[in-house]
Amino acid sequence: MLKPVSVLFVGLSLLFVGCRQQSIPSGDATAKNGVSASITTSEQSADDSGALNSNLLPPERSLVIDVNANAEIGGVVRSIFQDSNGILWVGGEGDLFRNDGSTVTSYDIRDDLGNGVTIKQIIEDRDGHIWCGTNGGITRIDGDSFTSFGEKDGLINRDVWSIAADNHGTLWIGTIDGVCRFDGQEFSEFPIPESRPDPTRGVTSANIVHCILVDRKEQVWFGTNGGAYIYDGNGLAHLSE
Repeated sequence: MLKPVSVLFVGLSLLFVGCRQQSIPSGDATAKNGVSASITTSEQSADDSGALNSNLLPPERSLVIDVNANAEIGGVVRSIFQDSNGILWVGGEGDLFRNDGSTVTSYDIRDDLGNGVTIKQIIEDRDGHIWCGTNGGITRIDGDSFTSFGEKDGLINRDVWSIAADNHGTLWIGTIDGVCRFDGQEFSEFPIPESRPDPTRGVTSANIVHCILVDRKEQVWFGTNGGAYIYDGNGLAHLSE
């Protein structure tokens, strides 16, 4: 049964996004793609009377969005991640799904400008926050609140292709225009040598970073069109053919 409409509050870069949940049936119950079509609860902060908590209301403008009650995990899926609590996160083109084993919750993720996004990568930082790298920047999930960061916050390009977190609390963000570091307060560019764009492999540029990995030694690896680069905290080494 459809609950009240989900609400997305847009205020500067902080987005509070309504979401919906669907129960995964047990026994002989039938569902498509492992998700029932009925909504069991609306995951919004409310007081005992059911009214939305006033501390979540923005001081001025807000935007109301209707969420499709019959939406399912489907279409194009770009990323899948399991966090430290065993929860699966599935990112697609316009939706983020959270599967805790009994309930699937769908989130309508928006960038810092209020636009829908494609989620390309999902990670967890050392504090247990979930981060999404999207074609609209990066988004941090804190329970029911969402904070999105874009170019106006200091990100070098909002087209994010890869993201990783180290144990020092730093996010490494690979974009179509190179790498940024984010310490939770400020973005800083991390120079990676340019390489020759390869138009035969789809979207490309001289600075695109396809993937980033932080290994057990806290070395940061970058995958580019010109091979792999490794940063050990002191200098950058290159692995080529």
